[in-house]
Amino acid sequence: MKWPRYFPLVLGLAAAVQFNTVAAELYRYKNEDGITVLDSHVPARYVKNGYTILSLDGRILEVVPRALSDREIRERDSRLAEEERIARQKREQEVADQNLKRLYGSPEDVVRARDAKLSSIDTLINTQKGNIQRLES
Repeated sequence: MKWPRYFPLVLGLAAAVQFNTVAAELYRYKNEDGITVLDSHVPARYVKNGYTILSLDGRILEVVPRALSDREIRERDSRLAEEERIARQKREQEVADQNLKRLYGSPEDVVRARDAKLSSIDTLINTQKGNIQRLES
């Protein structure tokens, strides 16, 4: 099939129109008076307050949140550090649990090991008591 000579021109024009509709955006922000403004750009002094990027047909493409204050940054960092500490403790507990599961096959094995250890300690105590009585007499 042979394409007409003007086909590349039509294809290029269609791509340009498509690109322009995708690339065109509006920015919604509030000025110092609290009035919502729609503009093709956000002035630098309003960027820290946050803004919304809209398509030309009014759909929200992206919401850029306001900048955090120093106090909010410290609180966020503190919260993240606490979450990391809790996650680290949870991982350590899981490792400890896995080690116990390797040593003991069932809860009964744990009870038997405990009883054996207690018996060993009782024997040691009785031996020491006997040694003390011998030394006293």
